[in-house]
This record gives sequence, C-alpha cells and structure tokens, in this order.
Amino acid sequence: MTNTPNIVILVLDTARFDIVNTKINSNITTPNLSRLAKNGVTFDNCYAPAPWTLPSHASLFTGIYPSKHGAHAGNKYLNSKYSTIAEIFHQNGYKTAAASNNTWINDKFGFGQGFDTFFKGWKYFQSGVDVSQVSAKNRGFKKYALIAREVLRGNPIKNGINALFNKYHSNNMNDDDGAKRTTEWLKHWIPTRKRRIRSRINARRPAILAVRCD
Repeated sequence: MTNTPNIVILVLDTARFDIVNTKINSNITTPNLSRLAKNGVTFDNCYAPAPWTLPSHASLFTGIYPSKHGAHAGNKYLNSKYSTIAEIFHQNGYKTAAASNNTWINDKFGFGQGFDTFFKGWKYFQSGVDVSQVSAKNRGFKKYALIAREVLRGNPIKNGINALFNKYHSNNMNDDDGAKRTTEWLKHWIPTRKRRIRSRINARRPAILAVRCD
C-alpha cells in the first residue's frame, strides 16, 4: 500500500460558500483551502441532505439519505447496520482517526464506527466518562441527575472536571477554543503516527482523518 494516499475529511461548521476563498479587507479568508482548491477539484452545486448536524453527518459518513439511515431528531443514533466510510477504509488497511468539537459527532451517537482513534474536543480528559449523550438527550432535573450518576462512575474528580468542561463548551460555542484544541491534538497525533511507522519495517499504513471544527 506504499502508493495509497492519505485522506482528510474536514468539516467547518456553517462555513458559507460565499465566505470561503473570499477577500475581506484585502485578506483571503481561507488561504490554505484556496490553495488546495486551485490545485484540485471544486464542486459548485453541493447540498446538505439535512439542515442540522447529526443526520447530515450520518449521510456524509454512509452515503445514504436521512430518510433511509434514520438518524434524526426522533432517533438520535446512527444504526450500526449501515457501513461508514471509516469502516470501509479500515477494512482496506487504513489507520482511521477522528477529531470532533461537536458533541453530536460522537461514538455515543454511532459515529465511532470504524475509527481507531476518536478525539473529543468537549472532554478535558479523553479518558473517563462522556456526559455529552446524557446532556444532549435530556432536560431539566432528569439531565442533571443522570449526569451526577455518570460522574460517580470511575474517577469522580476526573469525570467531574469533564462534566464541567462539557458544560462550559456547550455554553460558550461562540468563543471556546475547541478548534484550537483539536489543532493541537492533530499536531501531536500526526508526528506520533509517523514515528510509529518508522519504528516498523515496511509497516506504512495510509490514514483517513475526519475532522469536525466548530
């Protein structure tokens, strides 16, 4: 697989077409994307299959319309019977990794299928319980009671910090450092992966990386 390319799927939340590759105050808004577009292929007529995160990403990962995969407001989970792009690449020898800043794009909602590594930007510690599903699917007293139960599982200090960080992340979507944290994780993950490859003879595995930035 020495000639097999690495692949990156990058999703930018609510990045309108007329803002990408545009000059604002004499500065190009997305210089790196503009350079890639100049040397690649652009699609002028693209439509999201759904107006919000979960069903739209389920279609992106499976190639199936929401009316078939069934992940939507009434069923907030991607059924494992549908193969994802990560699973297909994994079965064909790829190392698969995902980094997400949006709690809907999460293994708790079925999006972990096929990924070897999954970085969650809303968790201060990547280990410990993840309260994102409980927080997203419940309201009022029930939500906080369930979060408390989750926090008490395992290490309550680490879990409590994760729960508080998740709360901060949810309440400060306009000014949080989620994309910055993801970039820092990627800067660590990519060189680490290269070192592991060099440590093994003829062990190069191509990678597919899915990144969701908010």
